[in-house]
Amino acid sequence: MNRPYISVEVVRQVREAAQNRCGYCLSPQFLVMARLEIEHLIPASKGGSSEESNLWLACPICNGYKADKTEAIDPETRESVSLFNPRSQVWTEHFRWIEGGLRVEGLTAI
Repeated sequence: MNRPYISVEVVRQVREAAQNRCGYCLSPQFLVMARLEIEHLIPASKGGSSEESNLWLACPICNGYKADKTEAIDPETRESVSLFNPRSQVWTEHFRWIEGGLRVEGLTAI
């Protein structure tokens, strides 16, 4: 599948809104060895648009892990839950850093 076109201006707006950090692990661009990627919160393959409101930044590791998923199985309840949306949810309500900032730990099912 071809990647949808995203204008330079929209890329700039997304990078600015995300403060040049991955929306999932919060790693800043200067610490990531590859360029942070523009990712579709609702994947294009599932009908998501390339409008700014559906885009965010992700490091290649987080983006590769998320891939085209919008939900996952909560290992505790075995129920399907929505994945974290960095555009509309507050990171610190769902995650925290542990082991001196080496690992991210989930606090909620999201």
